Amino acid sequence: MRRLLICAVLIACLIGVAPWALYGIGLSNIEGRPIPPTAPSPNLAGEDVLGRGDRPLSAVHVKPISPWDYVLAIASDDPRALEGGARSASIIARGYNVSHLRRRETLWWHLSGAALTIWLTRNWTSDEILRGASEKRGKTF
Repeated sequence: MRRLLICAVLIACLIGVAPWALYGIGLSNIEGRPIPPTAPSPNLAGEDVLGRGDRPLSAVHVKPISPWDYVLAIASDDPRALEGGARSASIIARGYNVSHLRRRETLWWHLSGAALTIWLTRNWTSDEILRGASEKRGKTF
């Protein structure tokens, strides 16, 4: 009985750490990190950086996400599970990773893209992410 309990605790710990480990592995495949835009903040109200007509960007606040948030959003099968600017962060990550990945196979591309998206939401401000995404989409203000 004691061995079973120890195994259950170890498995739970491994599962709990797995998303963070994959996040670290994904980031390790990326050479450097993107630099936030330095241009002054534009008036983002009414602009549609994502090209999806979701809502004015002034209503978007980028919520920092964790690797667990990302995993749970994928598991939920809900396209709005990663609201709060994660789509804007993924636009920046995709553009940056085009020329900064050490390994470019599909699995590495997706893992590194998810990791950089998470990193951006945790290290850039909402304004920097929205500005960076608008630049990647070719919009000017």
